[in-house]
Amino acid sequence: MQLKESVKDAIGKYHGHGKVRNASLSCPTTPTTDLLSSSSGVGIEIELENVKMSGVQFYNTQSTLVPKLGHMWDVITDDSLRGDGAYEFVFTHPYKGRRITYALQLLEEVLTKETTAEATERCSVHVHIDVGEMSQTSFYTFMLLYLLVEPFIYEYNVERKDNRFCIPLYKSTKTITTVSEALRKFGGKDFSDQESPGAYLSYLSGSWPKYLGINLTRLSDLNTIEFRMHKGTYKKEEIIKWVNILLALKEYADKIQPEAINDFLDELYRLPIGGGIDMVKAIIPLDYFWEAIDETLYDRLTEQALESLTYLRLGSTDIDVETLVRDMELEEDEAMDLIVNDIL
Repeated sequence: MQLKESVKDAIGKYHGHGKVRNASLSCPTTPTTDLLSSSSGVGIEIELENVKMSGVQFYNTQSTLVPKLGHMWDVITDDSLRGDGAYEFVFTHPYKGRRITYALQLLEEVLTKETTAEATERCSVHVHIDVGEMSQTSFYTFMLLYLLVEPFIYEYNVERKDNRFCIPLYKSTKTITTVSEALRKFGGKDFSDQESPGAYLSYLSGSWPKYLGINLTRLSDLNTIEFRMHKGTYKKEEIIKWVNILLALKEYADKIQPEAINDFLDELYRLPIGGGIDMVKAIIPLDYFWEAIDETLYDRLTEQALESLTYLRLGSTDIDVETLVRDMELEEDEAMDLIVNDIL
């Protein structure tokens, strides 16, 4: 979608419960990788197949492994995977900061020394980020930023990019407009009215497709956003890098003011495609993330992101002349030109 300058400007003008429980445990004093934030609770679920102890597949993993894992992990039979040794390893509580590091270190050590386990192509790592303290305005900001970096996130997790069980939002424009509709329905056009957050979350959760890479169905009970697009692994360093990426995104959303996000996006729309990559990089300021992505894809990924953002901000993928004139403040001939030339 190529947006000419007047349209970018018009888009820019348009928008004007649960507590995290901490387990009592002894943590290493010098974790190998520091997490960006110790203020956000994190839940992790790791799917694995062919889990064996002493070379024998077993069913009683729950009682056998949980004590070895310091009771920091639940071990659950996973029917979505294959074989008798298919299990999901799940944090028993949301953890923060170094406790995450410790739990992952413990899991890797136990699985390496006490068992054999495989992270096959059917396995994945799911990360829950606690957003229980977010206002609807902050959540809208988070979704804007997520849509902006989502195409890059899928290039980082390239093994899962075309997986049908973790579809990106940019491939589900109907869902993007559902988010926009929910925000307008329960928050008002300026997204600042906190009138009915419970109804808003229920509405959003109840209409969320099952196999998207970002899962909002747990907002109404766990107060978390679940990210499902990382490949299967139980390697601590890989998972910590991924958690850091998600925490960086949340940290940026928490800090930026509503009026600042509008200015940020206004400026991004005004720049030529690809010209705002440094602005995008500021959202996830981690070198290893950007080094994993082919620079020649930056322009295409940015264009993809701006298209998703347009759908969220306008609240529609069915954009006609009347919509463009009313919501983007275009002249009628400008709006007709965009539609005739299939630009929007």
